[in-house]
Amino acid sequence: MTRERGAVLAEFGIVIPILLLVVFTLFEFGRFTITTTSVSSAVRDATRYGIAVADGDNGVPRYVDCDAIRAAAAGTSLFGRPDPADVTVAYDHGPGTAEFMTCPAGATASPSSVVTGDRIVVRIDSVFSSIVPFASIFLDDIDLSAEGKRTIVKD
Repeated sequence: MTRERGAVLAEFGIVIPILLLVVFTLFEFGRFTITTTSVSSAVRDATRYGIAVADGDNGVPRYVDCDAIRAAAAGTSLFGRPDPADVTVAYDHGPGTAEFMTCPAGATASPSSVVTGDRIVVRIDSVFSSIVPFASIFLDDIDLSAEGKRTIVKD
């Protein structure tokens, strides 16, 4: 009887680290998937906010209120919430054209330089880092980026 208890304890000692490794790695893959989806949703929501035909809370048109656009991206999700510093807001004249203006943090773009038919470009670049030591073999410091472009109709 004592020998069997010792064998069960030895088997448990061998199996439990492997089982925990599998469980925590699955947890990290799930967290990675949620974070990736959250970044995509944040870009989509920030772009949608930026093309809304209305003035924001501060009386500035939404399509040029870059801080509010960044806040819309940051307020999207509880998981994988992007840092507003990782959100870039820019404008171009349509498909195949270069960006003509990038909106710095703490500023608004000039409403007169953005005309109907221009596009708002919202980009999020962030890094996913694993919190489980063994899962970091597969999921450490992965660059996550997403970009959304929508045409502005302001009149």
